[in-house]
Amino acid sequence: MTLHTFLSAATLVLCLFAFMPYVWEIIRKNNPKRPQKVTWIIWATLDWITLASMYAKDSVNAQIVASALGATTVTILALLYGTSEWEPAEILCLAGAVLGLTLWAITRNANVGILVSLFCVLGGSIPTIIETWLNPASESRVAWGFFFLACIPAVLDIPKWTLEDAAQPLTFTFIETVMVMLLFVRPCFQPTGRTKKEGVDVGTNRIV
Repeated sequence: MTLHTFLSAATLVLCLFAFMPYVWEIIRKNNPKRPQKVTWIIWATLDWITLASMYAKDSVNAQIVASALGATTVTILALLYGTSEWEPAEILCLAGAVLGLTLWAITRNANVGILVSLFCVLGGSIPTIIETWLNPASESRVAWGFFFLACIPAVLDIPKWTLEDAAQPLTFTFIETVMVMLLFVRPCFQPTGRTKKEGVDVGTNRIV
């Protein structure tokens, strides 16, 4: 087994496993939390646009494949069990996805699709980051912990430090690092009793 194969396999397994807390929260009985259909459709779309753009540049990696598959799985469950509401961040992300596809078609440059999609991913993560800052219990430490762990082999497996190869894993790593700091580090400096019981909010928030 080569180092590349090992790192890719580790990234794939860790990233897919990170979606499990969200899947479990959706399918378990008597769960009052329901995912937003619009949110997950948009996030899955952005992942697939990024994957398609990277494929056009021959730079697909295990992390974006796992993210697209995981987001699609949650999207299917959201269509079955979720609710339909539009949030401002979702409208901006959808507009960004359309813009990315349009610019890619006009310029015939897949890097444009990668950049616009990742910019939308960054922008769409802001509501989750703010909510986690205000209430760390609103997100799953298990899920984000595994997403962060998946970033380590993903970054180590970057073949070339070019936009098409490095932009996606570095963007994901930045988001996961911020979330891990908020979920694992910040609560250590808060007085006991300041945070609510840990849970998973799949209603409005999304994993990258």
